[in-house]
Amino acid sequence: MSERHSLAESALLASVFTVLAYQQLRFDAFENEKVGLLSILAAVVVGAALADSASLRKSAGVRRPLGWAAGALLAAVLASTLFSLSFTRSLWGSAYRGQGLVAYICYLALFWQAARITAGARAKLAPILTVIAVPVCLLAVLRYYGVGGEFLQAARPGSTAGNPNLLAAWLVMALLYLGPHLLHRARPHAALLQGAVCALIVFTLFLLSSRGALLGLGFGALAGVVIVLALRRRRRALLAILALVVFAGAGYVAVSRGAAASGDVPGIARFFRPYDPARLSVWRAAVEMLAHQAEPLYAFDGVPDRWAALRPWVGYGLDTLDQTHSHFVKYNPDIEEIFIQPGTDVAAIIDRFHNLILDVQASLGWLGLAAWVAVYEAALYAGLRRLDLIDRGRLGSWLGAQAIGAPAGALLAWAVVPGSAFGATALPGAALGAAGGAIAWIGAQSLRAAPPVDLDRRQVTAIAVICVIVAQWVDNQFGFMTAVTQPLFWVMLGLLGGDAAPAGEVESENEDEAAHTWYTGAAVAGAFLIYSLDAPVSGQFIVFLGQSTITLVILLAATCLAGLSGALLSRPASERRVDWERASHILIVWLVFLAAKRLIGHFATQLLDRMDLTPATLALACGMLVLGSGAVLVIAVGAFAGRPALRRLRRPAAVVGVCVALAAAGYAVRYVGSALHAVGFSFGNAFEAEEGPALFYAADRAYETAVTYTPDDTQIRIHWVYLLEKRARVDWGAQDDDPAAARIRAQLGAAYRWEPFLPNAWEWRSYYEHYGYEAEAP
Repeated sequence: MSERHSLAESALLASVFTVLAYQQLRFDAFENEKVGLLSILAAVVVGAALADSASLRKSAGVRRPLGWAAGALLAAVLASTLFSLSFTRSLWGSAYRGQGLVAYICYLALFWQAARITAGARAKLAPILTVIAVPVCLLAVLRYYGVGGEFLQAARPGSTAGNPNLLAAWLVMALLYLGPHLLHRARPHAALLQGAVCALIVFTLFLLSSRGALLGLGFGALAGVVIVLALRRRRRALLAILALVVFAGAGYVAVSRGAAASGDVPGIARFFRPYDPARLSVWRAAVEMLAHQAEPLYAFDGVPDRWAALRPWVGYGLDTLDQTHSHFVKYNPDIEEIFIQPGTDVAAIIDRFHNLILDVQASLGWLGLAAWVAVYEAALYAGLRRLDLIDRGRLGSWLGAQAIGAPAGALLAWAVVPGSAFGATALPGAALGAAGGAIAWIGAQSLRAAPPVDLDRRQVTAIAVICVIVAQWVDNQFGFMTAVTQPLFWVMLGLLGGDAAPAGEVESENEDEAAHTWYTGAAVAGAFLIYSLDAPVSGQFIVFLGQSTITLVILLAATCLAGLSGALLSRPASERRVDWERASHILIVWLVFLAAKRLIGHFATQLLDRMDLTPATLALACGMLVLGSGAVLVIAVGAFAGRPALRRLRRPAAVVGVCVALAAAGYAVRYVGSALHAVGFSFGNAFEAEEGPALFYAADRAYETAVTYTPDDTQIRIHWVYLLEKRARVDWGAQDDDPAAARIRAQLGAAYRWEPFLPNAWEWRSYYEHYGYEAEAP
């Protein structure tokens, strides 16, 4: 394997750690942070490939039909972006999600690299997930019990994922991947730590009580059990499983119908109330809206959408769902009242329908929906083909089983939710029914006259990934895709997309390499924790304390303990000793990075305090922020690639460096713009205090600079307009020539040029409806 390929694999493995990355200093604290770091890691993958053309020609491509499905999805995303309601929004993604074209390109780059992964790198994924799950779960547990002082006890805690549902979705994927590998390990002692971490994940899922994730876990686990029994030809056990599923399903329907009549239920009991009235209202209105998707929306100047006839096919564009608010409410006028935030007259911002089919249909149209379904189906087909459970001759019966299960599931969902409209429950019910039909078909393969199969590690990986795919399909019928889950999901898809047995590759586990993975995994995870949880900024205009010191110490200690324990247990009993050189590297890396981050934060705070936001000082701030994020990436990439490989990298260094520099520069500019947006928003809401003039000046300068250097600046401009209007108290009838009014018109005009359909958005309408047509048409 070439050094460039080793570097690309290191970046691939580092991408899994981005679940730990978030910055509360930014206005977009969670998902955009992950996408920004992913863009740099994807640049390493692309740069290494460009610098190693010989290896690129020899490497295996993505296997059909999964490669075709991924290519079709990319084509659908490109077409949707070109015809989007807001090209910039669909390119970069919204400030809340960041799921634009750039994010999809990052996911597909990871997918392509994962399809070329070697056996050694693939073996590292289970230890990495084990190490990462420890701080992710512990942070949620600490928040639940109020440890650390800065957080009150939360009924459903979040973590670095930001939202309990998104956290649960990631944990389910990790659990379903670790479970089969845990059961297949040859040495019982080596499974001790992973078993303990799996128990921690289960406990955290109990605290989170996310119904969609738990339902996905049930379907994924059922798929795994049925596959193993079918390969073992255990027909009686399969019949027992079938009877148990039918009995449990009937009992669940009976209990859930009783729980539906009760009020809110706490904890895990939420699972027996399988729906929210608000979500049903959204689904019903979404179905009606999408049935009229070809009806045009109107821009700020009253001009209708010229691509309205194409909307059913290409959608409205990625991350533009909130700009269909007027169209959405048209078919359910009561929807706003359902989502009014308590104590206000402000409607919650709905930027997702919380259903994969509805979300994709709205954003990517029929072309994108067909491509996404093809990705799921092709991935399952690739996994089953690897297990020799399917071939082209059985493809028709497999699809037929799903076609039969879909309407059955739709009818069952309608029965479970009494009094609901059929259209509101048909789509998630049909999706679950199709998954059930596929699982039933797999069980039927035990009837084939074939000997039982002894599973090897590659087949266990295929089973684990199939479980993850099924769980994600089910979970996303009640949630949505984010940067929390998608990097790991696409990496796992790539494991099925490569050749089944690359030439010359041996499936064996090296104890020394396994121990090295645990050490380096702990070092990288701790670096990401310091990056996310340390408190770098505390100045005159902005104070960000982050997590308490005790929280960070607990998480770092647990991460270090997980790494050391894994390294010890991965060796035979006679060789279990701590490698103190590698253990010391963990602490050295953390201390050096912590000191560098504090120093960077100090200089950044000095610039913010002076509000000396000229291009020169902003460039300096960008450089420091690149250094801060780059330190994490250097640690991550260097640790997995290894020092010998990095020393031999000479010719490709320039190519990789250029790719990384471009991605890091874009990330830094967006980081600075988002951080200044947070400064402006925070002090814009507090400038009426005694120190009001200073706060207004800081907010005004922060908004001005953020708008100047951020490519997708519409939301910043709207918040800036709100600040200016509050400061000047503009009377539009009497002060048409007022300078403040002129500034507001200028900012609105710029916003409308980038996003002409902005007046249809929920946030705009909730806060700024009286600005609607004050700006002149560009």
